[in-house]
Amino acid sequence: MENLEDLYTQQKSLRRELYSTGNLIKGSLKTLGRLCGKPNCKCTRGERHQGLFLSFNIKQKSHLIYIPKKLGKKVTTMVNNHKKLRQIVDELSKVNREIIVLEKRNP
Repeated sequence: MENLEDLYTQQKSLRRELYSTGNLIKGSLKTLGRLCGKPNCKCTRGERHQGLFLSFNIKQKSHLIYIPKKLGKKVTTMVNNHKKLRQIVDELSKVNREIIVLEKRNP
């Protein structure tokens, strides 16, 4: 277990990271094949059009939003930022628990 000073330094660093995470969105990205509806298109013969979708849940119900190619990188970054945020929160919680244990022992 580390000393309080080191833990406070970690805490401060994680909080800085937390505030600099950037724009984010909760969900995951999926590539799905779909049909366009044109009668002579290749998708009617089994070669479906690939599209990127954001998948997320609201009140235990799954939803999909189509993501155009021009927004693919932006949305990917936002999804990755959300994952990073969760990792930072988990690490910050761990550090804060350790701080509480040490402060409890040495008031």
